[in-house]
Amino acid sequence: MKPIIACANIVKTFVNGDVKTTVLKGLSFTVFPGEFLAITGPSGSGKSTLMHILGVLDSPTSGQYQLEQNDVSKMTDNQLAEIRSKRIGFVFQAFNLLPRISVLRNVELPLMYAGVPRAKRPSITHRALQKAGIDDPTHYHKRSNQLSGGQIQRVAIARALVNDPAILLADEPTGNLDQKTGQVVLETFQKLNDSGRTIILITHDQYVAEHATRIIKLRDGCIIEDSANKRSAEERIKTRL
Repeated sequence: MKPIIACANIVKTFVNGDVKTTVLKGLSFTVFPGEFLAITGPSGSGKSTLMHILGVLDSPTSGQYQLEQNDVSKMTDNQLAEIRSKRIGFVFQAFNLLPRISVLRNVELPLMYAGVPRAKRPSITHRALQKAGIDDPTHYHKRSNQLSGGQIQRVAIARALVNDPAILLADEPTGNLDQKTGQVVLETFQKLNDSGRTIILITHDQYVAEHATRIIKLRDGCIIEDSANKRSAEERIKTRL
């Protein structure tokens, strides 16, 4: 099996006047289809910078990033925009939903931007909501600000899924949720991974990271550990309860 992501000696340096700050210091790792990977570390370890590079929202200063065997540095702006639209689904801590439009409309928007015909959008949107655990149709026509925090985050997951991306990239997805609600969201990610979805979870919380099947730990821009979570899915579920 070929990796879906291959990073080789990724370096990221920010320049502010005469000051250069190297945030990522030669990171190399691969991610294979169907993995559930957590990238964790304390504040300032480079997690967010790495997330932006993996999501093609930023580019490394040096090193090579291959996505689905394609060198990202050789892609045009239009190709990068298409990857962000169709190949990577983003889930953010702040949800980033539009509060004045319905749940259905929020989830449907990426389809509209991708040029999916209007007649096809409702069925695709409903499937994405169901995959994300929003099974009650009475919620579909509510505005996002009428839902609970956990429901809002699952709507955000549905929006990320609606274009059937190869990778789901989640940045601190439980950061604005209480523990009980966060558990529900993490179980949603587990179910998506069980169905074959590749998930990369960025978190500073080791407890959250333990829900993944593999954990990369960062410190000061370096990988200090890359290990499999040896607990079975059943054991991880028991830990969450």
